[in-house]
Order: sequence, then structure tokens, then C-alpha cells
Amino acid sequence: MKHLKYIILLMTVTLFVGCFSANKENQGQENNVKEPSADCDFAVISSAQDSVVFEELLADLDLENLKTRELSEVVVDIALYFEDAPYVAHTLEISDQECLVVNLREFDCTTFVENVLALSWVVKSGDASFDRYVDLLKELRYRNGNLSGYPSRLHYFTDWLYDNEQKGIVRVVSNDFGDADFDASVNFMSENFSRYPALTNDSSFVDEMRSVEKLVSLIKFKKVSPGHISNVTNSIHDGDIVAFSTNIDGLDIVHLGFSYFTNGQLRFIHASTNGNRVRISEQTLEEYVNSQKHIDGVLVARPQEDFLFN
Repeated sequence: MKHLKYIILLMTVTLFVGCFSANKENQGQENNVKEPSADCDFAVISSAQDSVVFEELLADLDLENLKTRELSEVVVDIALYFEDAPYVAHTLEISDQECLVVNLREFDCTTFVENVLALSWVVKSGDASFDRYVDLLKELRYRNGNLSGYPSRLHYFTDWLYDNEQKGIVRVVSNDFGDADFDASVNFMSENFSRYPALTNDSSFVDEMRSVEKLVSLIKFKKVSPGHISNVTNSIHDGDIVAFSTNIDGLDIVHLGFSYFTNGQLRFIHASTNGNRVRISEQTLEEYVNSQKHIDGVLVARPQEDFLFN
């Protein structure tokens, strides 16, 4: 299976390069930093392992066939390719300066979604280069696609959805069939800035995040309430982004993944803290939402293939 080959590949490369350590000094030895240049106006942090995983993925996939298939099918295939990859939190917080962090070895729920989308568009675009993948990842992760410091990252997923809908990358389809208003009222980062090293180290970032939070709190979407999920299952497609809204004060979205129909049931593929790996949910989407006391609905966004040709 593809994901088994992926795990074996990671083990092999890790033994070759050396054991990865959470110690920052060791991280600096393993990660390569590509400084801004005439061809690239932002710094990129990546590992030799990431290039190997990228090339191995392309070698394993039937690119000519995938290019002709629906984007939703490509998204699901690539998401499943990473099944059993490790869940690791805070993988973007490895530098004192905001850089584009590339990590195809381990994911949290957001970086999993971002990387799968970037790789899917690489496959569909016909330009299956690592540089193209890096550019697409930056476009997804930063406001207006511009990396200009820590506050330019789309930290709140409501902001991520809004910005990427404006760029034509996704469409928030739950606005079409959602039964409840979703009003993001966010302030968690500025109110808890001591949890975020970048905010602790630069008080001006706290002020910038407060401004961002005020704007994010004005965004209005429709969500699907827990009791309405069964009524809209047919409106959700394979490969849609499912984002779980929360009743926790100051936060908007607490988890996300890709919708996936299997054996006639709507589940989702996600980087999960349950088992600390990428997996297909054991529960259906509806069961999962109803089992989580801090989740009060679902937003659904559909990746747009037309984005590649605009």
C-alpha cells in the first residue's frame, strides 16, 4: 500500500540523515534554509527528507492519469497516500523569523490540509516541480499569498477560508446549504499571547493580531449544525474541506480534514491526535460532531480547479 511505502521511506531517510530531534540546535542542522533571492522573495525552511518524500510521491502516483481526473479525486488520493504519517503539533514554529516551513514528514490538522491541497494542484497543473509546490503552499498559508511576518500567516481558519475564497482557491459551499449562522468572534491569540513565542518576543505582533482578530470577527459564513448533517450529506463531496466550529470562547475552528465517502458513509481523512497519525475517522462525520462537546457545527469548503488557470 502507498502509505506503508511512505512510512518505510521515512524510516530509511531518517536513518540516513540522522535522528530528528526537537532540540532547536539539532533542527537547525537538519533543516535547509533558502534565503530570499532574486528568484524567491521569502525564506524557505525545508529538509532533504521533504524533497525525497516529494519525489517518491510523484514516482508512486500515476501523474498522467491523475491530471485527467477530477480535483476531488486527486485530493483524496494524495490524502490517503499520507495515511499513518505522524501527527506533530507546532511544526511551523521552528524559527525566530517567519519563514515558509516545508514539512512533508509530519502534520497537524491544518498543515495536512495545506500540503495535500498544494500537492494536488501541483499534480493537476502539469508543473510537478518542488518549487511550484512551495509557491502553492505559500499562497495557501499567507494572507493574499504574501509572507510578510508572523501576523501575515492565516492563523485562524475562518481567515484562511475567507482569504482563500477571495483568491479563488476554495469556495465555502456550506453557505449554500448550512442551516445556522457562523459568526467568528476570535481573540484567543491576543488574549493568550504568552502561549505564542512570536507574540511574546514582539509586542507589536500582539497589536497586529488584535487588528486581524477584529476583521476576522466580522466574517459571516453559514455552518451545518449537528442535527442538520444527515440532511446535507449528499451536498458534501469527496475531498471537500470540513472544518469543525467550536463553542470555546475566542476560538473559531478546532479541527479540520477532508470529507471521504467509504462504504456509503461520510467520514473524513485527518491528522488526528487520536493515535497521533493521519487516518480515516473511525466515526462518521455526524457521529464525530455529536461526540465532541466543544464542537457546534461544520463548515464545508470545496477546492476549486479553476484557480490553476486564473
